[in-house]
Amino acid sequence: ADFQDYDVILTTYGILESEYSDHLNKKESQLFSCEWFRVILDEAHYIKGRQTKTTKEAHALGSEYRWCLTGTPLQNNLDDMFSLLQFLRLDTWGEYFWWNTYINKYTSHDEAAKLIRGILKPIILRRTKKSTYLDGTNILELPKKEINNVFVKLTHEERAIYNGFFQGSKKQFNEMVSSGTLQYEYAHVFELLIRLRQVWDH
Repeated sequence: ADFQDYDVILTTYGILESEYSDHLNKKESQLFSCEWFRVILDEAHYIKGRQTKTTKEAHALGSEYRWCLTGTPLQNNLDDMFSLLQFLRLDTWGEYFWWNTYINKYTSHDEAAKLIRGILKPIILRRTKKSTYLDGTNILELPKKEINNVFVKLTHEERAIYNGFFQGSKKQFNEMVSSGTLQYEYAHVFELLIRLRQVWDH
């Protein structure tokens, strides 16, 4: 399909990775041959590691405007924010020499956090459940939360499937613990838990 025929194109980080491989190998890639009007990263914290493939792929997209949408811009440390600023192509703030010098090395954590707040203030739009319009009305009106606890007993086949996923996840987790990399694998552990939840919910 010709992207020019559409106003909005939705894709995934997985497809982005596949297309980027083609792009690097000089093969035709629609995603990377376009100059987009606006690229919006949903769950933008996926590009938090500045050296990861996903980050490099997102940065390689050509666009006039760039947005990042995320509920968790910081997960482990202040350095998580750098890749988002680099993706947004903000002069100075998106240069790692500056970031490493003034955020990572030569200021206290509190001073660095204050500096980051100053950087973000003019570029961030934050909404909470209590955010209001100028007239004082709530931007979002949510119905009252209702909690129902339903206890489900799995069939023998369902339990076998779940246990298979659980044992695989447990093995990966134990490998991270034994290798001493657990503190750097927050996102991976979270992904394992999500997969288990999805299997159970299904």
